Amino acid sequence: PDPSPLSHCGCTRDGRYYRPGEEFWGDDTCRSRCRCDTELGMVVCEDSGCKPGEVCAVVKGVRRCVANSRSICVATGDPHYTTFDGRRYDFMGTCVYLLAGLCSPDPTLIPFAVTVENNHRGSHLVSFTKVIVWSSGGFQGHHVA
Repeated sequence: PDPSPLSHCGCTRDGRYYRPGEEFWGDDTCRSRCRCDTELGMVVCEDSGCKPGEVCAVVKGVRRCVANSRSICVATGDPHYTTFDGRRYDFMGTCVYLLAGLCSPDPTLIPFAVTVENNHRGSHLVSFTKVIVWSSGGFQGHHVA
């Protein structure tokens, strides 16, 4: 049988194999972004760096840029919300709302959305979260309360 064309072969650098087109950090400080370029038949690197608010770190054995801080939002009870910046709201609306989602056009971030559907609880003016739906990268899940 004929050997596969070189364009299907990957690249090696520092004893590690990279798939055709695969990108990786070429140094320990995330200052050199490299790509296995099969047209040239070699690894090609260029100056780069992490974005503001990110640091270079190894996560699950892979060097990458990660956020240097975290924040969380919380939805509890009938419905009480705490936003990413720590503000609390008691909101009794009855509709479908976007709880959290990506609003940045940055192509390196994975799009996601978390929506909640709130309904009235009986004859009271208090509402509750009936359904939570999350979607990310073509996957979708839901939880019915």
